[in-house]
Amino acid sequence: GAALSCFYLGRGKTTLVVCATLGSQFLNLALDSVLIFGWKEWIPPLGLMGKVVSTLIAQGGLCLALFCNFLSSKNRELYGSYAWHFRPKLFWACIHPGFLRALGRLLSFFSWASATHLMVIKGADYSLVLSIGGTLFLFASFFSDALCQGTTTVVSHILGAKNYHFLAKIYHSGSYIALGTTIVLSLPF
Repeated sequence: GAALSCFYLGRGKTTLVVCATLGSQFLNLALDSVLIFGWKEWIPPLGLMGKVVSTLIAQGGLCLALFCNFLSSKNRELYGSYAWHFRPKLFWACIHPGFLRALGRLLSFFSWASATHLMVIKGADYSLVLSIGGTLFLFASFFSDALCQGTTTVVSHILGAKNYHFLAKIYHSGSYIALGTTIVLSLPF
């Protein structure tokens, strides 16, 4: 969905992406109420699994709508959207810059899942503490995202301007900000 959205956003076709995304979210909300809580005798309440199914259907619908438009005759003629093939070197060149960030997020999710599993095994009190702490952490997680996006922007500018001597300074500045934020946020947690 993100890749297809970027195809349209890069060409200034924001209306299609916005309408498809809104439609997907409304579909998700409608399916949530039906699948989570059930509907009369026809659909039993599925709880969390109902949320999963509704999200998959809504996201799949978004991807299908964008993909069908991507393969339309107009896009085939203008952008050659029908002529694709996998090129490993180009794929790696595109994936390489974000690989470490993705690996970091994957390890973070794995750590979160492991901690959640341990807390659930310990009992209801531990699950409650985990839930409250998780909510506070999600509220404060914008700090790390903002730091990462800001650092990416500044480093991109430094690399583009070929001012490599500033890289050590940005590394130290980012480290100090991350350490300070971690200390400040660890106090209430």
